[in-house]
Amino acid sequence: MAESKEAEERRNEQFDQPFRVSQNRTAWRLYLFCLRRAYHFQEIIPEVIQPPPPRVQPKVNLREQYLAQLLAVIEAKKTYPTVARRRNMEGKIEVSFNLSCDGKVSKLTIKGPHGLLRKAAGKAIDAAQPLPQPPSQIKCPMPIHYAMAYTLEK
Repeated sequence: MAESKEAEERRNEQFDQPFRVSQNRTAWRLYLFCLRRAYHFQEIIPEVIQPPPPRVQPKVNLREQYLAQLLAVIEAKKTYPTVARRRNMEGKIEVSFNLSCDGKVSKLTIKGPHGLLRKAAGKAIDAAQPLPQPPSQIKCPMPIHYAMAYTLEK
């Protein structure tokens, strides 16, 4: 066991000594060649053009796609009441309703911290009607629950 440690230390000492050109010219040339190649590849490798990713359409749930369209229609009709803006009122208004197959809203409930914002959320839903009809693959009546955010830009 002691011999293997001594042999290992001798090998390590050989590698720790500076490389001398006069000892072995062929090894020195090989060393320089490898350094040049490594430097050359460092410049080339980042420039390699990667193939484009495969064109796979993301799977979008039909219900999620319809809900995104529905909420975009409602958000487009949303207005921030002037009085609420002056009073710096902000909050999230919880809106829930059932949507029939013909796009009509029933059982509308609106909950939130400020009456002005609740009233504005109700007006936005009324202004957005008739809502887009859901696709035939979606079961009706469809319950909708979401939070309508009223925030002031600062």
